[in-house]
Amino acid sequence: MSDFMKEIVQEALRGGAGRRQEPNRGNSNEPSRQNPSVRSTSAVPGISRPNYQRDRKEQRLGAATGAVTGVAAGSVSDAALEAGLGAVTGSASGGNGRAAAQTAAPVLASATAAASAAPLTRDFIEESLAPLMRMSLVQGNSREECGADCTDTAAAPDESGMLGRSCAGLDFWYYPELHPELLGELGIRRISAKSAGIIAEGRCRPGQLFLLDGCSAISGVDVDINWKMEGGRDFQAVLTGEASSDIRNALQSMYDQCLQSGSRRIQSFIALEPSSILVKYLNISRRDAVAALEGISRYRSVALLDRALKLGMSSRVKFSIADEFVILTGERGDLSEASALLGKLIEPYA
Repeated sequence: MSDFMKEIVQEALRGGAGRRQEPNRGNSNEPSRQNPSVRSTSAVPGISRPNYQRDRKEQRLGAATGAVTGVAAGSVSDAALEAGLGAVTGSASGGNGRAAAQTAAPVLASATAAASAAPLTRDFIEESLAPLMRMSLVQGNSREECGADCTDTAAAPDESGMLGRSCAGLDFWYYPELHPELLGELGIRRISAKSAGIIAEGRCRPGQLFLLDGCSAISGVDVDINWKMEGGRDFQAVLTGEASSDIRNALQSMYDQCLQSGSRRIQSFIALEPSSILVKYLNISRRDAVAALEGISRYRSVALLDRALKLGMSSRVKFSIADEFVILTGERGDLSEASALLGKLIEPYA
């Protein structure tokens, strides 16, 4: 064998031995599991293969941070946002869609990042979060809600207008020194009347009469009532007098009573010495006391009265049951005990 052939064989043997010393890489399609931080970046002399992701990491993070900061500070204008949105819209309708979407993506991403990174200001909490929290709460009538939601703007002391609206739906209107030509529009026929007040509601219920029970004792104030127990009619009470201050004080006193009792679903009333108003419209004897439970169904009334009678309520107490209320009459002692017993029984439902 010539020297030339020996050199070729020795070179081939040295190359095979070098390949046997390399670790078995297995399938060339499988990704290398070697730690990239340890792997040499130049396996072949004279050839450089830099790691662009690692080398440009700080540059990418710095650009993203600057974009978020700029949007949060207002550096991204509305025109830029509109341009980005327009590019996305154009991509959906055809044309250069891919390029438009790529152009709009950085602007929209920056705006989204700024919105999520923006601090929660007081205005944002009050305008956005507070209504949602109020909607998630259990709905119901409370005294605070009555004062805020059910009350209309009160008129000035010397002007005609609505004094207020209770949670039960009663409207209180005040007309000081009403012009004589307008008295007939309110159904007022008293010639000497100078001021008037109106209490109105779209239904009739006993609580309205108990509310007006004290008006008969106010000197200088006349009360004209439109009320029917059968229902199906609007309630209206017209207060007239010569002194506007008497009318306003009477309206304000009844309005305050409505606000104080507006948080209870079932209202209870009692009059041990009923006035002429209660005697006339409830058709009761002058010698009897009268009580009423309002906001209670006929079936609940029957159930409560059955329990009260079984617990010792006097059989001398008479009752009249309607769809939304029950009226009780009897002697003062018997009615006082019955009213106290029923008050305990309705407490879980009130």
